[in-house]
Amino acid sequence: MKFLVYLFFGLFVTMSQAQDLYELNPTKSSVLIEGSSSLHDWEMEAKELAGNFDLNEDKYLETLIFEATVSGLVSDKSKMTKLAQKALKVKEYSKITFKSSSPVLINEEEIKLSGFLSVSGVTKEIELSLRPETDDNGIKLEGSYSLKMTDYGVDPPKALLGAIKTDNEVIINFSLFFES
Repeated sequence: MKFLVYLFFGLFVTMSQAQDLYELNPTKSSVLIEGSSSLHDWEMEAKELAGNFDLNEDKYLETLIFEATVSGLVSDKSKMTKLAQKALKVKEYSKITFKSSSPVLINEEEIKLSGFLSVSGVTKEIELSLRPETDDNGIKLEGSYSLKMTDYGVDPPKALLGAIKTDNEVIINFSLFFES
């Protein structure tokens, strides 16, 4: 019996040492949401970001978790910020989250990462194309993703009694820097 306890403990210690936890550095990361309207193009920046992932000894990225607070989405136009946060139901759903669903090898030039994106209480499985860059300080993951707001139950914002209408499709451009 003692042998099994030591064996289990040894395996646990070995497994815990075989993975590195990487935390998102929000000051070195950026997320921009771009869209258009009947009046002009617009963009919003996600100011409040958090996330992490595990990287195992075989360089597989496991369990990436990323979140942005809805109240941290800001535009240079305060009216657009208020309309977007209202459309995203900030009082009910304070965060937009992504959680990966399967490990991927990180040392490729481009990786496909499957996972679940949750916006305004609606969760959908998506696939992201990422360009990883590694250096001594960490790992940067860059990419973009296009989505339709209505797919997530979000009514595209309108202003001036509907005279100005936001297009349904937005593009999310991200550069996420993770440090161990």
